[in-house]
Amino acid sequence: MDVFSLWLVRLPEATKQAGQFSFHDFNVSPNRIAFEARLSQDGYVLLNEIDYPGWKATVDGQPAEILRADGIFRALWVPAGSHRIDFRFWPRFLIPGAAISLATLISVSLALAASRPSKWAAAEKGEATVLAAESG
Repeated sequence: MDVFSLWLVRLPEATKQAGQFSFHDFNVSPNRIAFEARLSQDGYVLLNEIDYPGWKATVDGQPAEILRADGIFRALWVPAGSHRIDFRFWPRFLIPGAAISLATLISVSLALAASRPSKWAAAEKGEATVLAAESG
């Protein structure tokens, strides 16, 4: 029994020539990838980076759908012409997570403050002791 097998498949003849394209003016940071694209015809622009939830894309400032290419990469359908393409990473749970963290910090701070005796309570207790000693 063969575990692996190879198949020779004849590919269809290319009917369309690839268009001219260029990419320039790159701006890359951990949560943003932006660049200018010039395309002579409509087509897909493939970004050779892992497609991970939280990435948003725009083409000329307009939201664009990120497509999964080759199972793991990001791609966009871009019409012919010059365009500014911008990918930004904004995790969808960032704001709720930050709100929960802030609420937890405030709750713990209030609980610690309530469990510590205040200076006023200690001062009042001290005065009551002095008054009891004077009257006794």
